[in-house]
Amino acid sequence: MSTDPASASEPAAGAGLVRSELVRVAPAPGGDPDAVAAAAGAPVTAVCVPVLDTADGPVAAEGVPASFSLAGSGSVTGPGPGVPLPTALDPVAADQRGFTAKAGTTMVVVGSGDRPTLVFVGCGPTPTLDALRRMGAASVRASGRSGAAVVLLPASLAGPGLAPSRRAAQAVTEGAMLASYRFVSHKTDAEGGRLEAVVVAGLGIDDAALGEGVRRGAAVARAVCLARDLVNEPPSTMTPTRLAEVAQTELSARPGVTVEVWDEDRIGAERLGGLQ
Repeated sequence: MSTDPASASEPAAGAGLVRSELVRVAPAPGGDPDAVAAAAGAPVTAVCVPVLDTADGPVAAEGVPASFSLAGSGSVTGPGPGVPLPTALDPVAADQRGFTAKAGTTMVVVGSGDRPTLVFVGCGPTPTLDALRRMGAASVRASGRSGAAVVLLPASLAGPGLAPSRRAAQAVTEGAMLASYRFVSHKTDAEGGRLEAVVVAGLGIDDAALGEGVRRGAAVARAVCLARDLVNEPPSTMTPTRLAEVAQTELSARPGVTVEVWDEDRIGAERLGGLQ
């Protein structure tokens, strides 16, 4: 990697990159209201229900309960401690609003009073990994700009076994985090509220597989958004020198990663004239 002298517009040597804002994603067993509340860490303002596009119209995915309890601990917004929140899809309302459950589409039903908003999220006719990523992304975009959203992930969307469950949780996490991306490095004014957290609530999914899937999905999303941050920086600030510094700061401490920075002499010795 070639380097050049720091210009007046370039941050001082060693200056870090202002990373993009991403929503926090956490796993929780959907049947444990206290675990969901702890994972949310904020009032739950939206519950996202996966819906399949079938020959009989939009139908909630198998394994989605008719009601979902949120307020077992009394620490989250909900219809009241221990009172379940109905999650049934009204087929008449879906027909009137043209909601067919095409992958990535949503139908939002605003809750009355303190009840969370219900977001019905289309997964298409077959819950592929791409459809699950789109479900995660659509859930974030439709869940408003405050509190936490709970995304229900039943085992029927993943398939049998631990590996499919992990991959399904990873896909939902990737979609949610990438949809929340905001480039803020050069912004001086806040854009207003934002979703604080997304809870991937597993229903019939092994807890360890769910947690590992969320962990992997978050790692992939953060890496993608690092690349986005670097690309979005103007050339006047993201000079070769600073790019090398960012690479060392972001990557050198990671297990199994070694960063080597080449100066112009090394580039010349390697006969990489196109980089000089």
